[in-house]
Amino acid sequence: MAKEVELRAYWPTRIPQLGMCRVIELNFEDKSAAISNGIVRVFPSLGEIILMEYTGAKDKKDKKVFDGDIVLTNDGHLYEVYWHDQFSFSLRDHRSKQFHGSLTSCEYIVPEEMKFEIVGNIYEGSRSSKKEEIKYESNT
Repeated sequence: MAKEVELRAYWPTRIPQLGMCRVIELNFEDKSAAISNGIVRVFPSLGEIILMEYTGAKDKKDKKVFDGDIVLTNDGHLYEVYWHDQFSFSLRDHRSKQFHGSLTSCEYIVPEEMKFEIVGNIYEGSRSSKKEEIKYESNT
């Protein structure tokens, strides 16, 4: 089974209010892209945007998980999704950056306590920063 290739982009220096955008086209000859947030389409150079790849996994609400997403597990831990150079997309602790485990490009099959929900991304932040503060305060 072939992995679905999908990219999203973030343009932090020019128009961060666009939020995450779908990549419509990449032009490697003139080093540009066409990206859209569903309302407007813009054409930044490749050097101006951050590209994130779809991992092949979905969260518990069936949202696609991308490189750079922050996920909250059922047991209250926050993890970042990132490309681990040696083998695959992986999870690392949002605070310590310590490796937690591999997120394969097939369906991510995990025990119930490790099911997760996307709560933000490393570029725009996390909707659960209060939860993180409470969790870390209660562990100290």
